[in-house]
Amino acid sequence: MRHHMRSICFLILAGAIALPSAVAGKDKGATITGTANYDDSISFSDTAVFQATLEDVSFADAPAQPIGSASIQSPGDAPLQFSIDYDPEMIDPTRRYAVRARIKDGDRLLFTTQTNYPVLGDGQITHVDIDLRQVASTSDPAGAVADSADVALEKTYWKLNRVGDGSITIAAGTREIHLTLQPDALRVSGFSGCNTFTGTYTLAGNKLVFGNLASTMMACPHGMEIEQAVQQALGATATWRINAQTLELLDPSGTVLAVFEARDLN
Repeated sequence: MRHHMRSICFLILAGAIALPSAVAGKDKGATITGTANYDDSISFSDTAVFQATLEDVSFADAPAQPIGSASIQSPGDAPLQFSIDYDPEMIDPTRRYAVRARIKDGDRLLFTTQTNYPVLGDGQITHVDIDLRQVASTSDPAGAVADSADVALEKTYWKLNRVGDGSITIAAGTREIHLTLQPDALRVSGFSGCNTFTGTYTLAGNKLVFGNLASTMMACPHGMEIEQAVQQALGATATWRINAQTLELLDPSGTVLAVFEARDLN
């Protein structure tokens, strides 16, 4: 009888020892690693922050859902090493996941990825090498919206900073490329580099589609290539995303087509 009781106590003790190990295994997280490349000839202030986010990008007509993120204060020379911790129980193998990143200084977006970088999936990708492109000058231009809250998509003057892979440089005295959405008539209008344009738009949550775009028919010695790229970007837009004073137009796959910066609309 005494030997039998010792056996029972041993089994209970062994179970108690094994239990924490099993729980710890269940709570074990996972990590996405990466390197970020950007123009490191630009000096960042001590308040600049690099942010990388793992997102669920399964639905083009809905906002991407964050799964995990990483932040690095005052990023230095590129390539920058980063890692994103996440809970593997949040991953659905039937969905699509990607990493995007940006560098901000306060409320100002300085660099951003221009496309999503797929991870996980059938290939179980856990490392990405990403490129960030400059969005705006590190100095505050005149006319910038000062409010740190996200500005509204509609009734805001949006100045183009980047289209496709190319940044926009406007010569002194040249009209800047921009657009404005007016909700009363669901009309979009603006200037695309050579001609003014107008059209309609439909807006449903994070889904944005431009239609019936028409423009004046002027021929210009400069600006025609940019104008064509702007028109193509508007025609391919499926979703939109705003962070503070920066608007991104995205295609159905989540690739950034164009980046705008808010200006006060008088």
